[in-house]
Amino acid sequence: MTAEAATKQPQNSPHTQAHSETPAAPAGTPKVPGSGRARPVMVHRAIIGSFERFMAILTEHFAGKWPFWLSPRQVLVIPVSPAVNDYVEEVQRLLKAQKMHVDVDISGNTMQKKIRTGQLQQYNFIFVVGAQEKESQSVNIRNRDDQETQSKGKLVPLEEAISKLRALKKERRMVNAI
Repeated sequence: MTAEAATKQPQNSPHTQAHSETPAAPAGTPKVPGSGRARPVMVHRAIIGSFERFMAILTEHFAGKWPFWLSPRQVLVIPVSPAVNDYVEEVQRLLKAQKMHVDVDISGNTMQKKIRTGQLQQYNFIFVVGAQEKESQSVNIRNRDDQETQSKGKLVPLEEAISKLRALKKERRMVNAI
């Protein structure tokens, strides 16, 4: 069996096949009562390396931009200043409790550098939080696939954001939108 990769090249995929086009039953083949010798059927399995091949095809297909439910980099939380690092860690804890892949960047880099790094690493969502977000228990969400969200937008209550992310993950949508 073959699948076509994003480069339009055929790739073998994992499969199990039954080959019945084998020669007539050779001597030594077991006898089947009432019908003589049975025609052998060969079962062929191609599994060695197939998982790796499958992952390579998927990675190539998505070009590193995994759908949210499959992504190893779902959410990156970035503080505007070190004063809100405790809120950043609280957001991380709440998202991890929902079994989401979430990272925080509390490094000494500038906020713009942190955001750019998150974009290059293809995080589905980047949550930027500051004093205003901490006070209102909300987040500012940047969606990797929506250019309109790449600047400061409206604040989304944290519980609402978590609820929407849970739904996105559960529904296994291919579109990265909440």
